[in-house]
Amino acid sequence: MKFALDTGSNFIWATSDLCTTSACNVHEKVNTSQPGFIWIDRTNTKRSFGPWGDMYTNTGKIPFNISESIAATTQFFASVDYEGAKFQYLAWDGGIGFPSRSDQVVSGSGFIFQELWQQQSLTNPMFAVYTDGGLARGFFNLGSPLPELFYDKKTQIRLEPKPSAIQYLWGTELHSAKLGSVVLPSLTNATFFLDTGSSRFKGDAEYIIPILQILLNFQDSSGNPVFQKIMEGSQWVGLSYIKGGPSDYPLLPNLLLTIGQSCYGQDGQVALVGLGPDQYSYQVDEGDRSGQWVIAAHVLSGVGGLLVGSTFMDLLATEFTYQVGDASTLEQGNMYLYQKVLGETPRVLGCIP
Repeated sequence: MKFALDTGSNFIWATSDLCTTSACNVHEKVNTSQPGFIWIDRTNTKRSFGPWGDMYTNTGKIPFNISESIAATTQFFASVDYEGAKFQYLAWDGGIGFPSRSDQVVSGSGFIFQELWQQQSLTNPMFAVYTDGGLARGFFNLGSPLPELFYDKKTQIRLEPKPSAIQYLWGTELHSAKLGSVVLPSLTNATFFLDTGSSRFKGDAEYIIPILQILLNFQDSSGNPVFQKIMEGSQWVGLSYIKGGPSDYPLLPNLLLTIGQSCYGQDGQVALVGLGPDQYSYQVDEGDRSGQWVIAAHVLSGVGGLLVGSTFMDLLATEFTYQVGDASTLEQGNMYLYQKVLGETPRVLGCIP
């Protein structure tokens, strides 16, 4: 089965063999009759995935084998039904949440990282992530840093926690954001979330629409618009290229973000991270816009900041650390970014006072 290792979620779920809808049938499923599987609660519970639709789950328990010598027997939500056509395009069959706080795990779900930490199976209260979108490979190391041949340790950028209304998300402060030379005031001192289970930039309309509006005004060399609106009902949620993709429009601006409380080991300096148009755009693989180029920014209400996944995280190596409290409770510590040695990196990456 394919699982999302998801810092944007606070529970564990997996498609079960009790789900027989068309959306479920494209996914691998947990065999609920296998030895070791136990039903804990057969009550149908609705879990919303926003624009993807809704999922209905029962609660089960099964051993998760992390390696030949390490396992966690934990509870998870077994999906028995999906509502919403987009579920069939979901790239994984389940999700394992890595929330920023152990006290924010949804009741009834296990928290694999905390269980492994409590049974002393991990050396450090941290996990590290390295992805290479071009080669479709990566590492998700539990309890230890990444192999140093994949990142430059001297380029460490420290991201201190910034609490938010959604307490299980990994948030830090976004000092400022610009699209080319245009400042985006709504993103000044906003909360910036790193979500390994996501792809695009997402956030409330107040954060996303200013980005989309600037791009919507761009024209090609003949004076024709480059972009058109993506609508969900009456709501403007995104942008698609009318023709071609980012390589056809060399004058599109970089997206520039300033983040961090130290940069390359220098306290008081912040990191400037810039994504080129080819990096904040992507070509849709599957779904109703298959083959079309779109901007990797989408309105999602209730986030309370700017959230991003692989659009940003494929370009950098990342460490997430926990602070350990009494009874091995966990809460968010610092996050760290590093320049990758191999694979694609940000168009702009450096330190400024």
